[in-house]
Amino acid sequence: MSRSHSVVCLVVAGVLALGSGCARQLPANSLAQIQQDNVRQLSMACYWHHDGERIVAGSAEVFLACRRWAEQRVQARFTKSAGTVAASALTGTP
Repeated sequence: MSRSHSVVCLVVAGVLALGSGCARQLPANSLAQIQQDNVRQLSMACYWHHDGERIVAGSAEVFLACRRWAEQRVQARFTKSAGTVAASALTGTP
């Protein structure tokens, strides 16, 4: 077995292990970390997308606006997901 084949096998095994671990219920602090990671990613994507506004309004203002937008979006997404999970638990549907 070549070295590159071994590396590929290790990566695939790691992804499979990670995938099976994600099926478990996450602790609250892990969920909060996932939310913060999503907010950070969305904030930075928004910030880099608004070049013109950064020049006119300033970097800090644009970043704060993007951060507020990202927090609202992530909160809505996780609230919707939690509502869907709760509704399916009440009705017994997957």
